[in-house]
Amino acid sequence: MRLRAPRISWLAPLLVLSALAALPAPAAAQDRTRCFPETGYCISGPFLDYWERNGGLAVFGYPIGPLVPNEVVEHRWVGPTQWFERDRLEDHGAEGVMAGRLGARYLELRGIDWWSLPQVNAPPPGCAYFPETRHSLCEPFLSYWRRNGGLERFGYPISEPMQETVENWTGTVQYFERRRMEHHPENAPPYHVLLGRLGAEVRAMARPDTCEVAVVEPLRAAVERVPFREWLGCPSEAYPDVPAAVQRTSNGIFIWVDLGGGGKDIFVAYRSPVRPGKPTGQ
Repeated sequence: MRLRAPRISWLAPLLVLSALAALPAPAAAQDRTRCFPETGYCISGPFLDYWERNGGLAVFGYPIGPLVPNEVVEHRWVGPTQWFERDRLEDHGAEGVMAGRLGARYLELRGIDWWSLPQVNAPPPGCAYFPETRHSLCEPFLSYWRRNGGLERFGYPISEPMQETVENWTGTVQYFERRRMEHHPENAPPYHVLLGRLGAEVRAMARPDTCEVAVVEPLRAAVERVPFREWLGCPSEAYPDVPAAVQRTSNGIFIWVDLGGGGKDIFVAYRSPVRPGKPTGQ
């Protein structure tokens, strides 16, 4: 028998997960769905809400794939995603939907360390400066950045403006953690600044990395509501309908599970004043 005692900072989420898994799922309201014959894919739920609320087609482009329930992002986060022409949206549960770091990822796939790109020590007149990445942000990109979500939507600039050829177009671009802005002076405002098609470009260069095993259906809704879901990593083999026993203590709980050929495990969870990921001392 193996003894597993993971240090968990609060017990309530684990108990809620167990309770939710044991109870029949309540009837859920039907998510709205919007489909696009241009690509043959649909958007629904939190992704559709975020897409519509933050600019829709002009900002994200069309969906270019279905919802991916278990994509592995940057080797550390696992969760639902959906890819669009210009973005990858990630559902971080209680933290909401977020845009993926496709600007940094695109440069990485090209073999470019953005920290090695030319930096500046002070902003030119009329520009903003970000000491976090040592880059400036000037017009016309600065006004677009400020009007359309700023740091939350684009992240920090990770390059200075540069000349690049994108497909059949050559012009000035600037990279941000999550986006690439392109200056198209041939277009009248407000279309003189456009967002690059990084979703399509990154997805063509590297297919999404997904977990081989998905969360089983009886647990899926409960797992999606667990606040530390991203720390769980990829799921492995499921063992439905196995014998189990539970004993509570004043500050924790023992869960004994008989997995048959998979072994017999005792899982221990207990309360701790320290949040996961926080140092406990030198």
